Amino acid sequence: EEFPQWIAGADHVIAADGGADALAEAGLQPDIVIGDLDSISPPVRDSFVDAHFIHEPDQDRTDFQKALDYALDRLDAKEVVVLGSEGDRLDHTLSSLGAAAGRAGDASIRFVFETSIVHLVAAGEVRLKTRRGALISILPVLPSKITSGAGLQWAVDGLELAFGVRDGVSNRAGGDEVRLHVASGCLVVFVERREGDVEW
Repeated sequence: EEFPQWIAGADHVIAADGGADALAEAGLQPDIVIGDLDSISPPVRDSFVDAHFIHEPDQDRTDFQKALDYALDRLDAKEVVVLGSEGDRLDHTLSSLGAAAGRAGDASIRFVFETSIVHLVAAGEVRLKTRRGALISILPVLPSKITSGAGLQWAVDGLELAFGVRDGVSNRAGGDEVRLHVASGCLVVFVERREGDVEW
């Protein structure tokens, strides 16, 4: 598990309900557990004696949304790293990406997947670390326009993207950084990674 590498520099570790079990398996404890608390196992809950439990039974929001909103609204987080969201439930993964897209303008949000790190990019300029030759896929969550880009093998200047219409799958990094200036919309940018890559 790579959890310890990512959590080492975190100011706060928030578990979205059953995500607490994954932390326990890695020998780690969260600072906060939030959600409707119907998925965390009783032994794990009992073992987290120092964690702050926040019961939010609202069924109109997912436990991930509750955790993300808490981080951004209550803790004023400027950077959020999401771990453990790539499981055997693709619907959950897509739901989490969608929820994060709605808050992409509020903080730097990235998801750590097995073979990529996924950055949520709202309107503005972003610089993403990578390595030469790494696969870069740019997908629109909302209809988006890229004003300019740098560090990519194939130019994206002026590219207009829309889900199901046009995307930017399988570009490649020309160096160790990719820069995008997004005029409007919201993108998910997949940056290929190797095991142990943490800085991205």
